[in-house]
Amino acid sequence: MQTVEINESLIITNVASSRTRFLEVLEQNDGPLEFDLENVDDCDTSGVQLLLAVCKFAVEENRKISFCNFSESIHRAFANTGIENLNDFLTPEQ
Repeated sequence: MQTVEINESLIITNVASSRTRFLEVLEQNDGPLEFDLENVDDCDTSGVQLLLAVCKFAVEENRKISFCNFSESIHRAFANTGIENLNDFLTPEQ
């Protein structure tokens, strides 16, 4: 599994460029990917929406991805939205 480090803020002012980066990584790699979120220094609800959209894309495209090393900022953003585990959204609905 290839690990991709995300070293940027996932906030409204740069979520469009972050989205482009995620999609480029997914298009350039057809094997399993793990997104390391340890160095995300800021995340707001736009970042949460972006990560959920990446999950949705992966499920729809039958791609194997996961997320690891959630930064404190990611934990806070997800706690504020009531989401406990981002990886739960990577399981196709039964």
